Amino acid sequence: IALTLDYELGQLTRFNVGIYDEIRKAKHNKPMGSCLLEVGEILGLRGNLKAKKLKRGGTLFCRISAVPPESRTATITLRGIGLKNVEGLFGGKSDPLVEISTQCSTPSGTTWHPIVRTLHVSNNLNPVWPPITLPLAQIEGTAANVLERPLLLTIYDWEKSGRHRRMGRVETNLQSLLEAVTPNGGAPNPKRVDLTKALLVHTKHKQSKKAGHLVVTQASLEGDSGDTAAATTTSALRSDDAAAAAYASVTPVPVPIPTKNTNDDKDVYIPSAATTAAAAAATTPTFVDYLSGGCELEC
Repeated sequence: IALTLDYELGQLTRFNVGIYDEIRKAKHNKPMGSCLLEVGEILGLRGNLKAKKLKRGGTLFCRISAVPPESRTATITLRGIGLKNVEGLFGGKSDPLVEISTQCSTPSGTTWHPIVRTLHVSNNLNPVWPPITLPLAQIEGTAANVLERPLLLTIYDWEKSGRHRRMGRVETNLQSLLEAVTPNGGAPNPKRVDLTKALLVHTKHKQSKKAGHLVVTQASLEGDSGDTAAATTTSALRSDDAAAAAYASVTPVPVPIPTKNTNDDKDVYIPSAATTAAAAAATTPTFVDYLSGGCELEC
């Protein structure tokens, strides 16, 4: 989950995070753990990332970054076509979900930071996911280049244990997603969907095995960044597709997820701050960047 806090340099800013188990038909939810965090302390750590153990077990990861002056919001609806089944011979079909990550620059290199995740679709290799609402302020970059900043779309097979298995991934950017809308992407029969603009899913990287297609059925960009905001809206899901309509009415769930180690060959999701080999685009450092990089100032 992404939170926005007002912070002034030199001012002690603390916030408490509590995690609860929702208990239906009960007056109160069951507390699972909580911790107290301080903004300045996290900004001084490597990668602006802090891991803190909870008293009742488990670990909470918190990453802090400056919020750019960006008010635009993208809404994207995706569907999978012929995704790879990782359930095994007798496990049925996978339960796919999509996670979107932004490329971040840290003192130790470049890494992917998850920013939003959809709900999973049970037992379906041609899933239609609910619309994804993505504030552009969560994408690393400036208002001038945010549409071209790298995004990683990772498809996981949902597991109750939380150790979701990777099914495939696509590296792209928001501009490409806006331009990849397929007019008949919401067709009930996946075999009739035009795959001309579809994104090719690979198991690990572009040179690895193919693992299906991602189709953009709808994409729009709304708001103002100071410049003229682009707006693209195309065909939504067909109303006669009852299953798609049911999923489209569900709100996607942004979740706090530790960074995925993209250099790891394992197919499970592991909390990690490891970096990828990609180089970050050169940007003018902010004061927060100087603090994060260990710069010492004498006043």
